Amino acid sequence: MTLSLLLDLDDTLLESNLGAFIPAYFRALGEHLSSRVSPQVMLPALLAGMQAMLENQDPGRSLQDV
Repeated sequence: MTLSLLLDLDDTLLESNLGAFIPAYFRALGEHLSSRVSPQVMLPALLAGMQAMLENQDPGRSLQDV
């Protein structure tokens, strides 16, 4: 059996308090990955990568390339 986790991060399906959810999500993600990478390194790198993807306006570049 396949287990799927679906997140409605843009509030199109559910009304969420994203101001509370996003910090808690990133904190939990940092804690979960802390045995592999320090949250002080991972979280700024994750945010920088997300910002680069959002700012990319070149349709010829994939998100992986960005």
